[in-house]
Amino acid sequence: MKYFFANLKRFDIPVTLGGVNRLAPVQEWGASIVRQTEPFVNSLYPRACCTLLLPEAHLLSALAARAEALRLDVIERTLRSNGVTSSGNTVPLATDLKWGDVASCGHTSLGIAADCNGVPLNAIRYDSPTFGGFSVSASWGEDDFWDVAARYAGEFNGIKVAVAAAYSHAGDENDFGGGVIHRDSDYFQIGAFIHHVPTGLFVYGAYGTENNNNVYASGFTTDDTNHWYLKAGLRRKWNHLGHTVMYGEYANHDDMYSIGAQIASGGTITGSELRRWGLGVVQEIDAAAMSMWLAYRNMDGEFNTLGGKIDLDQIHMVKFGALINF
Repeated sequence: MKYFFANLKRFDIPVTLGGVNRLAPVQEWGASIVRQTEPFVNSLYPRACCTLLLPEAHLLSALAARAEALRLDVIERTLRSNGVTSSGNTVPLATDLKWGDVASCGHTSLGIAADCNGVPLNAIRYDSPTFGGFSVSASWGEDDFWDVAARYAGEFNGIKVAVAAAYSHAGDENDFGGGVIHRDSDYFQIGAFIHHVPTGLFVYGAYGTENNNNVYASGFTTDDTNHWYLKAGLRRKWNHLGHTVMYGEYANHDDMYSIGAQIASGGTITGSELRRWGLGVVQEIDAAAMSMWLAYRNMDGEFNTLGGKIDLDQIHMVKFGALINF
């Protein structure tokens, strides 16, 4: 078999910027190259195998446009050390990604998946007294961070209820965290917990949404995001050690891709989704003020790009640990 290599680096630069690209807009160039090369490459196989060397920013969209029968096998092998595995292939990117890159908060530029306002800040906070189970709070921090929140907690006929909601704004004219030149992000979240004490059954749910208008040094943008989480289980005392808790959980995170992922894709990402579910058991040890837990969690997701959808391989995690309260 013969091998052909075509080095197309810098061939994506448009004529208006001194380049030679008259084929397609820059954001569609990689996918266009693959689609127009496909008939010729397939006609050569198995007599010859072809490799296209593309600028790294175009690899994600190019691979998404690659048909199953397209014989560009060497692209995968030469880039296997740098990418997120996807449906048996490799999704080549300009840099390695983390799972936090599909669960990133524009509010803080952190891959924390939810509770996007849950980070320490230099701020002044006021908490009101509790009236009939209700309370409110407000805080303001340096360089224009503020939030307001309301909470309720009560118990009725053996049913405990707790609800909290908060709205926050983060704005900064000189914020270079996560490549942000100007941060302008609003975040709303709400959560509720219900526990039927006699039976031990409980359920917890949370929802959050971001309105992101951040300006990034790269010139790329990210989307508004939303996420929800549901956890349900049973808490009963079956032995002398303390209560045993068994639970299941599920969460969904939409369009929470990071600016780092967008840069790595050359600006071709149009959306993302992360799904995670898990099962766990917690054993409380009252005499030691300790909790021990064993949990399993599964995560999978996808990026939507200009070249199509790319499914990420699943990750399986087993966790064991203990916590002692002092």
